[in-house]
Amino acid sequence: KVKTDDSIILKGFLFNDTNNSNECCLFIPGFEGNFVSNDFVDELIETFKLENIDFLYAHTRGSFQISNSVKTSPEDRNKIIGTAFEKIEDAVYDLKRWFEYLETLNYKKINVITHSFGGVKLIYFLNNCNYNPKLNKIVLLSPMDLINRTKKRKKYFAIREEAMNNIQQGFPERLIKCGFYYQSSKTFIDMMDDKTVNCWPILNTENSNLEYLNNIKQNIVIIYGQEETDFISSIPNFQKVIPSNYKFISLPNANHSYEGVEKELSTVLVNILKDE
Repeated sequence: KVKTDDSIILKGFLFNDTNNSNECCLFIPGFEGNFVSNDFVDELIETFKLENIDFLYAHTRGSFQISNSVKTSPEDRNKIIGTAFEKIEDAVYDLKRWFEYLETLNYKKINVITHSFGGVKLIYFLNNCNYNPKLNKIVLLSPMDLINRTKKRKKYFAIREEAMNNIQQGFPERLIKCGFYYQSSKTFIDMMDDKTVNCWPILNTENSNLEYLNNIKQNIVIIYGQEETDFISSIPNFQKVIPSNYKFISLPNANHSYEGVEKELSTVLVNILKDE
């Protein structure tokens, strides 16, 4: 359990059975991603254990739809959190604290694996935090272009109008359904209009934020499931406009959640981490 600089309590799960590993992998989940819902993580933990790599599943304040940051001392904030209210700026507080925690454990190598919107959070963090963690390997699993995906929905303008009406009527925290997720009206409008959030614009690079990708010089491996690469026709064009330090891999027979290919995914990830 850690407390962020803005006094939010976050929980994580550290798997270190041997207590003598020099290497750890930090896992950053996506929208509503948590230890209960990410089934493929079980296989990662077991595979990494065989390679003597510790594993930290780090909850962020967006790991659940709506949750509560437990107040454990008078100075802590008793605050409702979750994807319904999460801002992209929160990633700086959350990820910074988890990296600081890992540094106290004196690992020689710290790797990062993200899933879905967790990749966007990491990109934003690396561009907006003055804390610079020393990272060994970075892998983004199925990074999600949430902004363009949402704006491509047929009901986008109707959803936006509903959110704006709620705000104008004095109900900015009223929840609206945004496809597969819920957000407060204000959170939705702020996210859709914030160019910095659109830092993985794989569906549409117009009016996007490619600067963040250009600023990261470390090699980054991108893994998508084959079902995703078959569906996202814009990947080849996207590869042409981003730096060459981003390497793409398509995992056969895999979807966004890697159901049924957990062992294959684990093998690929271990090979990436072990590759010098």
